[in-house]
Amino acid sequence: MKIVVAGLFLEVYIDIPKIIKEFWDESYPFILALVVFSIIVIVLMNTDLKVKKSYNTKIKRTKSECAQPLKEEKIRTFPVRNIAFWIGGIALLVIIIILFAKFPLPSFKSTEKVVINKEETVLERIWNEMVFVEGGKFTMGCTAEQGSDCDKNEMPSKQITVSRFYIGKYEVTQAQWKEVMGENPSHFKGDSLPVENVSWIDIKEFIDKLNARTGKNYRLPTEAEWEFAARGGKKSKNYKYSGSNSFENVAWHNGNSSNIRPVGQKEPNELDIYDMSGNVWEWCNDWYGIYSNDVLTDPDGPSLGESRVIRGGSLSFPPEYCRVTFRTWGAPIRGNAQLGFRLAHTYSE
Repeated sequence: MKIVVAGLFLEVYIDIPKIIKEFWDESYPFILALVVFSIIVIVLMNTDLKVKKSYNTKIKRTKSECAQPLKEEKIRTFPVRNIAFWIGGIALLVIIIILFAKFPLPSFKSTEKVVINKEETVLERIWNEMVFVEGGKFTMGCTAEQGSDCDKNEMPSKQITVSRFYIGKYEVTQAQWKEVMGENPSHFKGDSLPVENVSWIDIKEFIDKLNARTGKNYRLPTEAEWEFAARGGKKSKNYKYSGSNSFENVAWHNGNSSNIRPVGQKEPNELDIYDMSGNVWEWCNDWYGIYSNDVLTDPDGPSLGESRVIRGGSLSFPPEYCRVTFRTWGAPIRGNAQLGFRLAHTYSE
């Protein structure tokens, strides 16, 4: 951990009102007893118990004795003051011990400025924001909720089984990209904006560096994983867009925005994942190819190709491009100002 230290002074932070309130709330019976005891001690400290012994007892006296003056009474002072002093001292000592046990001395807090290594915060956040997706079966491609909007490359639909995996709650941000790569290629600048203007090749380099620094196994999602997550996984409600049948609820598109927006500003889908419809397009790992009607488990696309799959729509396109089944492609060596990505991670026991 890198620590930057600035400042040489120490300050003591003592919240006197808080200490008094806490002590009163927890100890007011004790305090009242102490006050009564203190009053008694003070009275005793200022009092001597005088014991008188008189020789003029009621006895018969002769005439000659009566002529003599009475003997003076002897007065003996009992040392109550000394006893009260010792009792008060012992009580005060007990009180001090109780107070220190209940309310220890406040600690000294340094004004040194400690800066946590930014790498730890940004890179740990990537992992903390991964969403677990329980595996399951689904129909990939053109389905009933898409109506007449389906394109030819979304057909035929096919039955797919996907194993459990993790996927990013948000698209990778510019702050995260800068932390790993040291620069920001985005056209629209902002730490909380999704990184864009990155090619598939650039992303591979980013992921390699990220994995080297974190010890994780991040990757791009396959096209099947991407669509399964966009549909809401096993919690799917069969929405047309990712999280709703109303694109206004979940997507930034050419009808409601002219600039890239910070991640997570619209409503999430059933898996609590944001922006899988609209804002920026997202790269997938697969080579682009036409669909077959094969029943597949964890497909990862053609083994060879010229273009990589792109999904999700963006703010320069109408809502129909933001549908969960819409698919397009791009050369892996090229990026553009509305093309980003989100990370995936293989599940391990």
